[in-house]
Amino acid sequence: MKVTEKMSFDEYWKNKKFAQKKANSKSTKKRHGDNIYYKNSQGKIIQGKAFFHKNKENIKHDIKGENVLISDYFFYFGEKSINLSEDFKKLVSQLSIGHKYKKLEKKGNKLINFLQKQYENNKLYGKPINYTDKKKDICKKSNNCKLKTP
Repeated sequence: MKVTEKMSFDEYWKNKKFAQKKANSKSTKKRHGDNIYYKNSQGKIIQGKAFFHKNKENIKHDIKGENVLISDYFFYFGEKSINLSEDFKKLVSQLSIGHKYKKLEKKGNKLINFLQKQYENNKLYGKPINYTDKKKDICKKSNNCKLKTP
């Protein structure tokens, strides 16, 4: 994922462009909406309507950063993970959701170039790992939520 925009949780919540990302019960996809945090009048981050990420560990992980990172350039494989070289596996293992590693940018660009040659960007190739039961939190920490490589 290339970060193409960033904004605070509150800006994301209030931005009409991302209103469709607010969680609701109309469909499985809508239940997984990620626009679920905003600031109250005292400046505290509050979780709005959410069907997932409801336990303290998930909330703490979600709001540990200051910004929502937005991308209009990504590759999403989910359960249909791809084979990577050992160098790329090592690079991916050094990266983590919610972190920016400027020192790995050059290697990251090599990975993006590799992906661009073989895959279409902004396409979902597979469902999220553990997407078997819409009532379970698919984002909880477990070995199944890490990038898998065959």
